[in-house]
Amino acid sequence: MVSMQVLVNLLQRSNNSCIPEFSDPDNRLVVTYENGTPIQDTLLSIQLMELDVQNHFQHQFRDTKRVLKALGSSASNLFWRHWMESTEKDLHMHTKTAMLKLIESWTFDMPSLSSSYSSSNVSPQFTKLAKILQSFEPHGADFRGIIVVERRSVAVMMAELLCYVDETSDFIRAVAVTSSKTLDSNSGKKLLGQFISGELNLLIVTEHVKVLHVGRPSVLIWYDLVDDPPRFCYQSQPGERRYYVIHLAETANEKHRIRLSLQDNVPLKDEDFDILFGKCREESNGSSTSSEDTDDDETTFIQDPITGKRLGPRDAKKALIRFLQEYHDDKNHRPIITLSEDSTGRYLCRVDLPSSLELGVISVWGTPQPSATQAEREACFIACQALYERGLFDYEFFPPTHDSFQDDYIKEGGNLSAIAASGMRRYERAVPLCWSTTVSAKTNKLYPLLVTLASWLSPVLILTRFPLPEIPCFSVFSSADYHYSVRCLRCAPVVINEEQLGLLHRYTLRLARALTNRELVFSTHELLYFFSPVCNTSVKMEELPENKWSRPDISSRIDWNAIKLAAEQLFTPLVQEGSNLDEALIDAVIQDRWVEFTNRYNLVGIRSDLTPLSKNPESPDEPSFMEFCKTRRKNFDGLKDESQPMIEASIIPPLVDLLNPIPKPYRDRAEVTDKVNFRTAQFLPSITHRLSDILLAKQLNDNFFENRISQHHLFEALFPPSAETESSYERLELLGKQYTLFMFSPFP
Repeated sequence: MVSMQVLVNLLQRSNNSCIPEFSDPDNRLVVTYENGTPIQDTLLSIQLMELDVQNHFQHQFRDTKRVLKALGSSASNLFWRHWMESTEKDLHMHTKTAMLKLIESWTFDMPSLSSSYSSSNVSPQFTKLAKILQSFEPHGADFRGIIVVERRSVAVMMAELLCYVDETSDFIRAVAVTSSKTLDSNSGKKLLGQFISGELNLLIVTEHVKVLHVGRPSVLIWYDLVDDPPRFCYQSQPGERRYYVIHLAETANEKHRIRLSLQDNVPLKDEDFDILFGKCREESNGSSTSSEDTDDDETTFIQDPITGKRLGPRDAKKALIRFLQEYHDDKNHRPIITLSEDSTGRYLCRVDLPSSLELGVISVWGTPQPSATQAEREACFIACQALYERGLFDYEFFPPTHDSFQDDYIKEGGNLSAIAASGMRRYERAVPLCWSTTVSAKTNKLYPLLVTLASWLSPVLILTRFPLPEIPCFSVFSSADYHYSVRCLRCAPVVINEEQLGLLHRYTLRLARALTNRELVFSTHELLYFFSPVCNTSVKMEELPENKWSRPDISSRIDWNAIKLAAEQLFTPLVQEGSNLDEALIDAVIQDRWVEFTNRYNLVGIRSDLTPLSKNPESPDEPSFMEFCKTRRKNFDGLKDESQPMIEASIIPPLVDLLNPIPKPYRDRAEVTDKVNFRTAQFLPSITHRLSDILLAKQLNDNFFENRISQHHLFEALFPPSAETESSYERLELLGKQYTLFMFSPFP
């Protein structure tokens, strides 16, 4: 029997630069490995990709990338040979025939555990695994091992790769177990029998294997740190052999360090294996059987627009539990999940959601399923879908992803010749994922965001095709000394028809053209969001709820009359026959000509002391305002009423950056006398720009930091346009530098 010290000494000799770290000196070992230089693709994969012009085999190319990252280039090439042997030939499909012909003629290199990264064709992680298995060779016929990986394709190729490695081929007899369904079959039961008897001595299982009934192994190796590990059931035997638990972790991987730190502080005792190896009761009702226990992507899923993460039925129960843990409802004492069996032996699941969520539906039923697990998954997924459509299921509740997002943010621009000539690379500015993934989505449901600035300014709605996360308050500035606090409230989704969607599109486009004085043309599906006015005096800031779970219904407060008027008419006469001048000037924007792109003015007040016949003090050459107009306006026909009062107005300046304070105010607060929608709209470009910044910060925090750092501080470090007023710029510079060091530091 090999001792832990012998194992440690062997591992240290295999790579002196990588010293293992201990959690418990008797049972658990954390073995670190250096990540080698990443390879984008092997030559075989590149040539096969050139043959697959129509992208018929994207699933296979995705799998080979996963194998390349986890096991190395040799396994990536052998994956294609494995695929060739397992796939059916289709003479009518010329692409597949050409690919199979190329694979058949390819010369495959066998795996080599070289200490040099340049000559090795396996990954450093697999090299470390092979050395660990080699240290257990003295066990002989008594050796039993289990390796847990995340991906099915990696498990299959790992079993094949171990057969070719000289260090392990003599005594390792491995097989891949990729789903619980495999174990329920006759061949699966035979496989477990071979493992118990010693004919097979190494099982490579994925996280989709929920329960594994085996004896206690010699070693349990976590090749990947999965979120939903399998459970191992065994019967204790007198004089049972010692067991070891080994975690493989990348040296500079902060995510691995954080996950392992939760275990490092607790010594691993005998009773802790009730969790690792079970001593658990067998799940009844066939709950270990699942049609979802595959490595393939689920066809039914919810995709979070902010981070791109997906939630399928397989992870729905855990996600629903995370949601309910954060949502505290003291009034709800009923069981959340209830299972029942019908007369045909099929299972029904009911999920009871808290009534205080105001979903309109309290109980969610799934359809009859052959197993209890499948019934639970489906019902929980339907419940998560109902919460998401209500706008309550934020990105924090989605399961974490294990794919690397960093390549998505680093996008090089320019061609190679220009880069070679100048010696410089240009990188595009990152934009929120949600704008690109949902811009063309067809839906009759929009999610309103009520934006309020001040009690004397009209609120405005920003309607998106997807539910937004919680948006914190932020500031926009009219000057370096005065700012407005922008508050955003998420409202209940609004169902609209095609006619209403067309009105919103034309109103938004009309408002954007008026704000920019440019001829903007966008189709409905090209707009990222829509704007909508709210009925005057219908929303009071003090009445807005503070509860993050509340979604007030705002549909009845959308001012469809104003939307239709602005969408169908570019401008209307200021004063119509029989109308009152004071009433006509409310919510009015004045312009000096009957054209779309011209100067616009804010109302200062009605000057009853002045008429068109009054003297213009700024123009001594003309005796009156009317004469002044005649000399400057072509084909001036005069006025119907020369004794009407004058209107005093101030010009609306062009758009400016209201996120960065300017010394000179462009608008005096005392001039604003009415709640005019257009005055609120002048803040919208800055508000939507800041909204995009917040969404991008949330996306980066989730993808790079797993939401472990302060959202507020990350936002300050990324986007400090108002640093001179709200924060110390030197502090933000230091903060940004520290986050960069945190991301790219070689130290755990």
